[in-house]
Amino acid sequence: NDTKNVVFFSDTIDIETNKVKIIHKWQKNKFAGPEIKQIKSLPASIPIRSSYYNIGALVVYALFKKYIDTENIKNVESILENIKETKLYWALKRCLEPEAKNRYILII
Repeated sequence: NDTKNVVFFSDTIDIETNKVKIIHKWQKNKFAGPEIKQIKSLPASIPIRSSYYNIGALVVYALFKKYIDTENIKNVESILENIKETKLYWALKRCLEPEAKNRYILII
């Protein structure tokens, strides 16, 4: 399956393994996280926390009109400069962690 220009949709969430099983192709969008972009064939499994990246990327775009992707994730500090040290800043930093196992949605 050619998966370079698509985003995926899940039918199954396995609570025991904390994985989402991806089985359908959809059009790719700019908010997809690194795990989704690395899918080469279907079906595929990604961590449940992969979706947190999508949420963080969408919020960053809504606020700053900037896309966060694997190429500019290192620039996230400069993109978030205007909200630095706020609750939203820390929430977005947690969502945009490079490793899915380190991502959290937590707003204090």
